[in-house]
Amino acid sequence: MSTIPGTEGFTNGPYEIPDPKEAGNSVFDKLEEFMDRMATHTHSGADSNSITLNISKGVQELVNTVDFVWDLISADKYRASVPTVVGANFDDNVRTYYYRDGAEPKQFHPTIEKIDNNNYYIYSNDNTIDLKVVTI
Repeated sequence: MSTIPGTEGFTNGPYEIPDPKEAGNSVFDKLEEFMDRMATHTHSGADSNSITLNISKGVQELVNTVDFVWDLISADKYRASVPTVVGANFDDNVRTYYYRDGAEPKQFHPTIEKIDNNNYYIYSNDNTIDLKVVTI
């Protein structure tokens, strides 16, 4: 009998796999047990490896001329330096950008450029907008 590495501490024992020279009922018994365990798995953490995933959100409401400034870099093209949300870095997070048009925020897809892991440039053709940045 062989076991799948990393399953030794599971509540119902390790997952077993047939040895290369096993044949017949022994192989089918192990496959059936494996299928039963997979079919009845409840994701309670007792019979599986734990999953770690950071899905916390960071929301920045950035006001033009208070939290950042749009700098003119060419005709109708502006750039602002924006910090990453606290606890995040530029490379390991996904950001969604919004601007306010009246009462409703509207999503937009600006060009961004990394300055360092804590700051980046955002480009726009409008220097009057406030930003809302949602980072996950």
